[in-house]
Amino acid sequence: MQSSVPVDGVSSADSNRIAPIGPELVRVEALEPRQFLSATRIMPLGDSITEQFAPRESYRYYLWNSLQSSGFRDIDFVGSLRGVLGGAPADANFDLDHEGHTGWRADELAAKTEEWARTFRPDIVLLHVGTNDILQGQSVASTINELGQIIDCLRIGNPNVTILFSKIIPNQQNPSATAALNDAIPNLVNQKNRSESRVILVDQSAGFDLNRDTFDGLHPNESGERKIASRFFTELQPLLSNPAPAPVPAPVPTHVPLTGTTFLNELNWSSASNGLGPVEKNRSVGEGLPNDGQTQSIRGRRYGRGLGTHAGSRIDYRLDGKQKWFAAELGIDDETGGGGSVVYKVYADGKRIFSSAIIRGTDPVQLIKLRIAGVRKLTLIVSDAGDGSTNDHANWANARVVSYVPSRLTI
Repeated sequence: MQSSVPVDGVSSADSNRIAPIGPELVRVEALEPRQFLSATRIMPLGDSITEQFAPRESYRYYLWNSLQSSGFRDIDFVGSLRGVLGGAPADANFDLDHEGHTGWRADELAAKTEEWARTFRPDIVLLHVGTNDILQGQSVASTINELGQIIDCLRIGNPNVTILFSKIIPNQQNPSATAALNDAIPNLVNQKNRSESRVILVDQSAGFDLNRDTFDGLHPNESGERKIASRFFTELQPLLSNPAPAPVPAPVPTHVPLTGTTFLNELNWSSASNGLGPVEKNRSVGEGLPNDGQTQSIRGRRYGRGLGTHAGSRIDYRLDGKQKWFAAELGIDDETGGGGSVVYKVYADGKRIFSSAIIRGTDPVQLIKLRIAGVRKLTLIVSDAGDGSTNDHANWANARVVSYVPSRLTI
């Protein structure tokens, strides 16, 4: 492969080649999580999609904070680089170490990977490589060969390394070659997977929207960074030791006595399930990580209280039967850019008392006020509208119960 100038104008590494891939091993199934005895060393390895440009934080920021907030605090991001390219990230409150080299191709990264692996001995590697190869006209076959070399070099530093191997996010410059590379990656993952050194496929291309998730048709914006972080987070969780336990809240009775107006975000639900990530309190559902949503917004109006859900979701609350009204403002969050379509339903003691028409991402807020006198179980459900659940980020804004009959219930 001939060395060429990186597409983003940043100097790349020496393009020395290393030995071809050796014999491959077959796929191994039913693998058990491995326990690490000290801080788990995680190396984000890639190009500018890993490094990112100031003042953006990169997907590493969102991944780090999701790990911390979920109790995975014994984590150490490792690598020879720190921060982002061209300055400081807007929020530097995360582990800044990484091996994201802007403009580098797979062969250039392969030439340095053994050195990095010996130096930092990562337990887990987050690999997203191949974009610059495609943009610089390298063949899929040569890129796959060099991606295999990267795996071999990582194992020199740690024979038990686990590699989360990404299908690359799409780009506007060469979508057909990008798709061809992504089609070839699963076979490489299967060939390289070992019981003692797992290679796990992470499909970063699925659901990644160039218009919504990049700022230039190539590099992720905040929405794209959150999506990349979410997919890595999903695969990381079963690999990591048990998270630190969260503080145990004071016990609450099964049936919560309420007085006055009580917002549901202030209560513990008895059960909850969600179509994407956890149900969020006082924010939108985001991209599937805990606490990754934003302040709820429906048609430009922002809400400081509420429940963020994704179709299909269900939330159950136990009441004491003294509440008279349930009220909320319903709508798909503005973070979808007008996408999504859902149906809201409310059940009282198992009996349906409300079902909305289809609510779309461009529809105005729908205000509801439902009588729930004597009800002891309140159930909130969001389902998709029969067209799939993409962008079905449904807010129950200002969701609340009222324990008296005011002269005027403001909704």
